[in-house]
Amino acid sequence: MRLAVVLFVSTLAAADLKPPRTQPQHFPLQAKAGTLTLATEYLVRGLPGETEVFFVRDYLVVEIAFFPAPGSRQAIRNTAFTLLLNKDKTPLLPATPQMVAASLKYEDWTDRPTLQTSVSSDGGTILIGGPQRTPRFPNDPTVATDPTRTPPRVETNPDRSGIERPKETAPEAAVAYALPEEPFSAPIRGYLYFPYSGKTKSIKKAVLLFRGEQGEATLNLK
Repeated sequence: MRLAVVLFVSTLAAADLKPPRTQPQHFPLQAKAGTLTLATEYLVRGLPGETEVFFVRDYLVVEIAFFPAPGSRQAIRNTAFTLLLNKDKTPLLPATPQMVAASLKYEDWTDRPTLQTSVSSDGGTILIGGPQRTPRFPNDPTVATDPTRTPPRVETNPDRSGIERPKETAPEAAVAYALPEEPFSAPIRGYLYFPYSGKTKSIKKAVLLFRGEQGEATLNLK
C-alpha cells in the first residue's frame, strides 16, 4: 500500500530535507479551486528522499500540497493535473509512480539512442558501446549472460552488533512520496511526475493546470 504523504508527519522525506510545510504560504505558489487551496513547487528533476535528493532523468517533478476546507472530505485523481511547456498546445499527463520507479531501476526501461557495434575476435563477439542490460526478473531471457564478466562484489557489514537500516533507493522514494489519490480531509502533499526527456534549459515556460470537480486552477511554475 502506498505511503500517504501527510503534511504533519515529520518523518517524511521532504520534512527531513527542508522545514516542514504546514501552510500554503510555505510553498512558492498557491492557487484556489473552489474551497480547496493548492500549493506547489517546481523541482525540475529533483526527487527529495529521506536523506538525499535523487536525480530523475526522464521526468519533471512537481511537489503538490492540498489544503481542504475544515470539515470537508476531498478526492482528487492525479489525472486532474496537466503540464504545459513553452508554446506547446498538447499538455503532458502525469505518469504513475510505478512507471517512474521502473525507469529509475531499469536503465533500459525506455529506448534511448546508443552506439553499439560488434567486433569478432577469435570466434567470439565483443560488444562496444551498448548499455549493460539489467535483468528485470530472475533468468530474464532478454539479458545475455557473459561468462567472462566478474560478478558484482557483495559488500558485507563488519559491524555485527546491530541491524543496519537499508538505505532508501530512488525507486522506493518515487513511489513512497508520490501524491496520494486516496480521499483526504486533512492537508496532504506529494510529488507528481511528468514525462520529459528533453533538456530542461529549453523550458522557458511551465504552466501547471488543475481541472477537478472542486474547480480549476492555473499555476505558473516558470
